[in-house]
Amino acid sequence: MRISVTEFTPLDPLRSAPEPVFAIGDVHGHPEPLSALLTHLGRVIDAELAGRSAQLVFLGDYVDRGPDPLGVFSLVRDGLGRAQVSETALIGNHDWFLIAAAELRGERMEMEDWDVWLRNGGRDTLGALGEFNYSTARPDRLRGALGPENVSFLEGLSYSTRFGDLLCVHAGVDPTEPLQAQRKHDLMWIREPFLEPAMQRQGEWPPGVLVVHGHTPSAWGLHPHRIGVDTGGFATGVFTAVEIRDGAARFHHAVTPEADEARRARD
Repeated sequence: MRISVTEFTPLDPLRSAPEPVFAIGDVHGHPEPLSALLTHLGRVIDAELAGRSAQLVFLGDYVDRGPDPLGVFSLVRDGLGRAQVSETALIGNHDWFLIAAAELRGERMEMEDWDVWLRNGGRDTLGALGEFNYSTARPDRLRGALGPENVSFLEGLSYSTRFGDLLCVHAGVDPTEPLQAQRKHDLMWIREPFLEPAMQRQGEWPPGVLVVHGHTPSAWGLHPHRIGVDTGGFATGVFTAVEIRDGAARFHHAVTPEADEARRARD
C-alpha cells in the first residue's frame, strides 16, 4: 500500500481549531487501506506534533461496497491508540441502512429503504455478516451477527463534531438553515444545495465554519467553505485523510497496488 502526502495549503478564509484535526473519509468495507492510513497518521503525529494533543474523526460510511465491514469496525474502534489523540466516529448514510436494518437507535427499515440499500452496496454488507438476504435479515439475526461490540459502536456514532472553526459531518449541511437547526438526514445525505458553487460565494456561508465532509467523491478537495475527503476509494483505490493544523491543510492518500497498476497502464 503506497502512501502519498500533499503539501500544506493555507486555508482561505483562514480557519482554525484549538488543536490539529485529522479526518478520514469513506472507507466502505476496506480495512487494509484504513489500516495503512492509521499507521501512517500515527507516525506523523509521533514525528511532527511533539506531544501536542490532536483530534481524529472518522467521517462515516464504514460499510457497503467492500468485503469486510467488521474489519473496518474493529480498526475504527481501536483507533490510533495514542493518549493525546481524542477520536470521534460519525454516522454515514450507508451506516444508517445497517443501523435501521438491525433496528438500532430506534430506527427501522421501510421497504423502499431496503431497495435503495441493496442497490448501493447493501448486499456486500449482508454477505459479510453471514450470507443474509432480504428475507432472512431479521433485526435480531443482524444484531447477533454484528456482536455486542459492533452494536455498541453503531449506537454510539455521532452526527457531527466541531473543533473551533471546523465542523465535521458525513455529507454536509443545509446552507438555508442555521447550524443549530440542521436535520440529521441532511448531515448524512445532503449534496445540493450544499455543494453548489453559487451558495459558497454568498459571503460567510456556512456562518463561521469550515465544513469537513465525505459522501461525494466528485466533490473532494479544498474549497473556500468546505473540505471534501471522500475520494471514492471503493472504485478508485485511493483512500484519503485530511490533516488540518495551524491554518493550513494537506491530504494523506493510501493508494492500493491495483490503483497504481491502473495508473501505470494509462500512462
